[in-house]
Amino acid sequence: MSDIDKEKQELKMVSDFIRDLTDVIPNLVRGVISGLFSEQAGADIGKAVGGFYKSLIEAGVPQDKALAMTHEYLGTLTKWSDIVKSLQGTKFGPHGKPEIKRESEEAEGEAGETEE
Repeated sequence: MSDIDKEKQELKMVSDFIRDLTDVIPNLVRGVISGLFSEQAGADIGKAVGGFYKSLIEAGVPQDKALAMTHEYLGTLTKWSDIVKSLQGTKFGPHGKPEIKRESEEAEGEAGETEE
């Protein structure tokens, strides 16, 4: 087998791997979203935040600072859930990158839908 044939085979393997990821990633995102926004996830976040605050107080952190740090901790969790939530419904292109429609494309799509 020539070097070119080996490289073609390797590129095909990489291409197949990326194609497989485009099927896996949306399912993974859906699973993460359902895990983050379930009733149990909310209860777990509440326990984590409460435990964080309690450990700060037990470590001797002043109450006002512990409250501020806990607020930041909750904010971090919220930001991550917002990021994951924003991925919900995202379509991934052939190379595993999110497909992003420009506003002009969306307007054209909406205009086309109303004409039908």
